[in-house]
Amino acid sequence: MDVVISDLIKFNETTIKELNDLLTSFYKNFSNINKIENSCFQKLIELSGAYCGFPFGHYTEVYYYTLKSPPFDKQFDVGVGSFGRQPDGWIQLTNQQKNKFEKELPNTGLMTDKLTKINVVLLPLIQEAIDRNFIIKTLDNFDEQYVELKELEGRWIYSPQEFIDKYSIRDVFTRDSSMISRYGYPYHSVLMATYDALFHSVRLVENKINSSSRVLRRINYALPFATVKGTGDDIINHTIQIGSYVQGNGNILSNTTSYANSGQMNLNIENKNEVEKSLQEFLRRLGETDELDKYQKDDIAEDTDKIINELSKPQESQDEGMIDHRVKKIWRSVKDVVALSASLVSIAKALGISLIV
Repeated sequence: MDVVISDLIKFNETTIKELNDLLTSFYKNFSNINKIENSCFQKLIELSGAYCGFPFGHYTEVYYYTLKSPPFDKQFDVGVGSFGRQPDGWIQLTNQQKNKFEKELPNTGLMTDKLTKINVVLLPLIQEAIDRNFIIKTLDNFDEQYVELKELEGRWIYSPQEFIDKYSIRDVFTRDSSMISRYGYPYHSVLMATYDALFHSVRLVENKINSSSRVLRRINYALPFATVKGTGDDIINHTIQIGSYVQGNGNILSNTTSYANSGQMNLNIENKNEVEKSLQEFLRRLGETDELDKYQKDDIAEDTDKIINELSKPQESQDEGMIDHRVKKIWRSVKDVVALSASLVSIAKALGISLIV
């Protein structure tokens, strides 16, 4: 079968399999991700309990020496801190102490590298799926699926800056009037924002893989029953085996490669303008596609222009045989180009022309 819709279904099935394989790889790289995230934030919440609560100057890195919540009688005195004095038991973290603490947390560099390797595979899969499924925009009841598919090429990562305000410390009491209404980002807040962004990015990619598979499955389930917009005609009825002459209703008349006129063209005053608009849209898509070379595009554009010119004549003066011949000639060139074939099927049907495929 050399059927546009069948080819699209096969392509989607292949892509779904590749997405499933990628999801398996994802879970191997990010196994126990929920457990890892919970453990990470438990440590960070514990560290936040040891914070002095005075996020200005070097105090952004002042914590109780145990790196756990201090006893009730050892609470940090913000009043003392605002005069630059550090109460007993409270220390400014050194780089060595920070490095030691961060070794207990997930390795951000390693996780980012794993995520990048998955995205390098996932991004082209999604982009090609969007390009190849462009045809469904010409079909009834597929707008939602195409929008969902298109949205998947959007955001790919979250940044810590998007989460930092969530962990900022505000409304700090201080005798220093210059500090009033200000807020700061202590060491643990920066870490929390970093890991929050990282785990959100991991789940974003997981959701992209799952959503891509789900949308493509929904498209494939519906494609066998697809109808061209504005016609109500089953698109499957317009495509059949190579060499078979097919009527608009899908009936095979003969096994031949000769041209034959389907009879009186079904072109009336109501649909003439729509056909001309469809031909202009076809030319626009022809210019955008990269599946044909310049010479092929020029030939197709020339034939399309001649069809448009012929249709502009009074109906009794139109050379229907010429229109029929050029439509079928164009079809032979574009039947394997997803972005163009469905448009031409719709145009041929409106003209009452049966296609040889």
